[in-house]
Amino acid sequence: MDPSSLIGGLCLGLILSPLLDRIACLTGRRLHSKFTTFGPLEGQSKSQIIAAVGQPNATSSFGDGTTLLQWWATGYHIGLVFNSGLCQSVQHESLFFKARK
Repeated sequence: MDPSSLIGGLCLGLILSPLLDRIACLTGRRLHSKFTTFGPLEGQSKSQIIAAVGQPNATSSFGDGTTLLQWWATGYHIGLVFNSGLCQSVQHESLFFKARK
């Protein structure tokens, strides 16, 4: 392999890597935006939240009637605890990008 091709490829990779990371996180940014524009989650019904942000990726039910709903997309993950159809708390939230103001 030609050394100049190798150096050019490495430079191109360094330039494109942040751009590709940003593009990969677009779905996570959109999902995060839906949750932040929805407003306070606690006390909201499961159906209201799903109507605003979309269907969860996973649902876990516990014996005491508590349910954990989780949504994720590249760069973002949130888990909400529901009881009797109402959001009780945010169990987990992770951002893998800088949130925009």
